[in-house]
Amino acid sequence: MSIIGWIREGDAAACGGHVEHGHPAYTSHGKPLAHDGSPMKCGKNCVVKAGPHHFTLPDGLPQALHGDQTSGGCPLMSTLNGIHGIDDPSGAPVTTAYFQPAAAAPAAPGLAAAAQDEALWVPGRYDDRYVLLGAGSGEPLAYVDYAIEREDGSVEHGTTDAEGHTHLLKQTLEREHVRIYLEDNA
Repeated sequence: MSIIGWIREGDAAACGGHVEHGHPAYTSHGKPLAHDGSPMKCGKNCVVKAGPHHFTLPDGLPQALHGDQTSGGCPLMSTLNGIHGIDDPSGAPVTTAYFQPAAAAPAAPGLAAAAQDEALWVPGRYDDRYVLLGAGSGEPLAYVDYAIEREDGSVEHGTTDAEGHTHLLKQTLEREHVRIYLEDNA
C-alpha cells in the first residue's frame, strides 16, 4: 500500500505557487495542514480547493490531499507522500509530477502566457527521476550526458539510460528547484 500525502504549508502547486498558510491548530511534521480555502502564494491569488474525498480536519474543514487543486486548476503536490496521509489500497505509485503538454507547444508571440493558463494538467508518467526528451521529436534522449544544477549550487553529472532517465536525486521533505543542462561532447 502507498500513502497519499496531506497538503501542508509550503507544499507546491504544479504551476509554481505554494500553500502560504495552513491551519494553525493542526500540523504534520512541524508544518500546518492545508484545508479548503487555504491561501496560495501565486500570481493569480488562488486558494486550495480540497477534492471530493471527504477527509476533514477535526473542526470540520475539508482537508487537502496530494492531487487536489487550487482554485486556478493547478494540482497540489504533497511533501508527505509515503509519510503521512491516507492509505491507497491500489498500491499504485503516487504521481510525483504534473505537466501541461498543450502549454509546451509553440504558441504565437504574446499568447504563451494565455496558453499556459488554459492548458490542462496531466499526471507525470515517470518516477522521481527526470526524463529528458528531444525538443523536436518528443522521444527520450538515450545515453546523453547531462548536468543537474541543484538549488544549493552543487552540480551532478550523469548519462541518461535507454529510456532517457536521469539518476535519482536524493529525496527530501522540502521542495527543490533544479536546472538540467545537456552537455556538449563535441
